Amino acid sequence: MGQVRLSAPGVPPSGGPQHPPCDDDHCQADDRRGLPHVCRRHVRGRLTAIRSLGHEHGTFGHGVTYGGHPVGAAVALECLDIYEEMDLPTHIGRLGNHLADGLKRLGNLPGVFDVRSQGLIGCVEFETAEQARAIGQEAEARGVFFRIIGPVLAIAPPYITTEADLDEILSVMAASIQAQIALA
Repeated sequence: MGQVRLSAPGVPPSGGPQHPPCDDDHCQADDRRGLPHVCRRHVRGRLTAIRSLGHEHGTFGHGVTYGGHPVGAAVALECLDIYEEMDLPTHIGRLGNHLADGLKRLGNLPGVFDVRSQGLIGCVEFETAEQARAIGQEAEARGVFFRIIGPVLAIAPPYITTEADLDEILSVMAASIQAQIALA
C-alpha cells in the first residue's frame, strides 16, 4: 500500500509545507493491521502549520476539529475513489428521477400542498405543520423516519439507497398520509 497520501499531489496540506516522501523504513511499511503507516514527522509538520494558522487567524482559524487529520484525509480520498467507481452522478441522477416521479404521485393526495425534489433530496409540503407532524409520526410508527421542518417532511436517503428502498419510503409516506386523512 505504501504511504498514506495526505493531500492531492503537489498541493500543500492545510497550507503547510509540502513534505517529500519519507525515506524512513518504518514510514514505507504497512502496520500490522494492513493499514498504511502515517509518518509522525509529517503529522508533526502539519500540526505546526495548523497551529501557526490558528495564531494568524485567531481562535478556530484553523478550521474544524478533525480537518486535515491524515487518517480522515485518507478516508476522504478513499470515499472519492469509491464514488468514482460507482459513477455516483449517474447513480444519483437515476435515483433522483425515480424519487421525483414517486413524489409527483404523492402530490395528488388530499392534504398535500406541494412536492419538490432536487437529485436525491425531496420533500412533501402539507397545508399545516400539525398535519406534517402527525404524518411524520405515523410514518415513524411504520418504520420510516422523515425530518419534519414546519409543514414539510424532508426526504434525504443515503447514496446506497436502491429504487426498491425509495419505493418503500414513498409507499410508507402515502399510507401515512391516507391514514391521517382517514382520521381527520
